[in-house]
Amino acid sequence: LRRQRQMCIRDRDNGVYRNPDLPTGKWILYENVPIFLHSCIDSRIRAVREYLISPTFTQWLIRNIDHYDLIHFHAIFSFPSTIGMAIARLRRVPYIVRTIGQLSPWSLKQGFMRKRFMMETIEGANLKHANAIHVTSNYELRDLELLGLDSHGFILGLGVGLPCQSVNTANELDQLDKKVSFLYLS
Repeated sequence: LRRQRQMCIRDRDNGVYRNPDLPTGKWILYENVPIFLHSCIDSRIRAVREYLISPTFTQWLIRNIDHYDLIHFHAIFSFPSTIGMAIARLRRVPYIVRTIGQLSPWSLKQGFMRKRFMMETIEGANLKHANAIHVTSNYELRDLELLGLDSHGFILGLGVGLPCQSVNTANELDQLDKKVSFLYLS
């Protein structure tokens, strides 16, 4: 019953990434990609589980961060990025952070107290000391402006563009009126 309960908890919070069959602490080839996995604290407390706290990752990063000329972090409010930026900042290793929309007013309202605490204690300093903040749109750049971080921001799209097409016939013009629905999952 306990094992069944843990599986249910993990399934609800995307815990499938925690594949217990994959070894941690050593390089392995996974789907033809070399990876090095670290264990993270698995807790019944969802906030602890989702934050992905990993003492072994922290130790590895402290030992190895000086081997890198530049680090590009994806996301904030997540232990691997937060601790990584803090260590890079303290060791004076340049870093860029991509906020992935996490500084939008809507996003900051989700888990407001936790995010406010983190911004005041560590994430604010991590963002201020970043060599650059990578955003992908003018909207994200505006979010940086609202927080006084726009001097660090630069826009770089994700490399997805729509082909430039012109409408040549009445039939093609009719096609433009049809509704199209897209679903993007990330």
